[in-house]
Amino acid sequence: MLVSTRLVGTVLLFVFGLVAYANWSSDRIPDWDSYRNIYENDGAWLKGRTESWVWLFSMNAFKALSPLPSYEAFRWTLFATFTAFIIFFLKGKVIAYPRDRYWFVLAALLVLSSLRFTAQIREGAVVALFLLSIGMLQRSNFYSLQKTRNSNQHAYLWAFFSWMVGIICIGLHLSGLALFVVRIFSYILSRISHPSRRFIFSLVWLALLLIIFWVMLEDRLIAELVSLALSRSGTRDGTAGYFTAISLTYWLVNIAFWFAINIMRSRLLFCDYFAPVQIKQIFSIISGPMAAICLISIVSFKSFGVQPVVTVLFVRTFDLAIGLIILYISLFSKSKLALSAALLFMGIKSVFQFIEFE
Repeated sequence: MLVSTRLVGTVLLFVFGLVAYANWSSDRIPDWDSYRNIYENDGAWLKGRTESWVWLFSMNAFKALSPLPSYEAFRWTLFATFTAFIIFFLKGKVIAYPRDRYWFVLAALLVLSSLRFTAQIREGAVVALFLLSIGMLQRSNFYSLQKTRNSNQHAYLWAFFSWMVGIICIGLHLSGLALFVVRIFSYILSRISHPSRRFIFSLVWLALLLIIFWVMLEDRLIAELVSLALSRSGTRDGTAGYFTAISLTYWLVNIAFWFAINIMRSRLLFCDYFAPVQIKQIFSIISGPMAAICLISIVSFKSFGVQPVVTVLFVRTFDLAIGLIILYISLFSKSKLALSAALLFMGIKSVFQFIEFE
């Protein structure tokens, strides 16, 4: 009965996604025309950017090899790829998870991927590959538990593939670089004894916060950052981005939501078999320092009226961090009540986000 329920859920998801994408295609999808410009003009403003070379290479390879090299065919191919990823993810082929988590994982994955797999497609590719790398890390741990010679070789091989996929993410979008930095910090901290780990963790967090405030307070540097962002933003808005009453309320809700999620995560029990220490460490950094740095940057930039084109990178990274944490809780938490609460919080946050951008 459980298998048939999963099958029904997967089929309904595919049909819903197909209808939604067909209705939202063309100019009704945000960034549709921006990505058309990139596709049809050899990269447009992305050309020459370090964080885009993998995307541009993949795009040019599609145009060279596909019998239908049009932009529309490229987007439908992406849709099919993302849909296949979601189906395999729900079947536990990307990341293994307890069978009774299916509907929670489905809801969390939809929240995380709905916009990224249709509009913010470079970030969507980062999300898919990052989750794939986490699945490889999980498989590495499965093999290491077997304590045989061949299993150790397989463990090292899967760990190597996980790092290679992380490196590929760097060439897709800046969020890929942020997640790769998280992996590096996680690896370093996993090699340090517990008392020292807490000390180093605090030092890293403090250093990153100091860098943010230093950049923010240096008028010349912030002006250069704004100029750089505007030069790379294509047709995006470059007006001042101060707080409004609605946006202030929205970000106060975000801060409260972030505190609630971290308190919940710190008190939950997770399935150690499915979520080994390495994976827990990665998501601990994502929900802690990574999200906190984004929040501090957003509040600081909006207080000083910095252009939205600068702030939007931190906004999207914060939303990505929260989406990943919700998915992590949905995959591995032993508390179904916590899963329901996390998804409810995410729904409230999405409503406020819709109001703010309206």
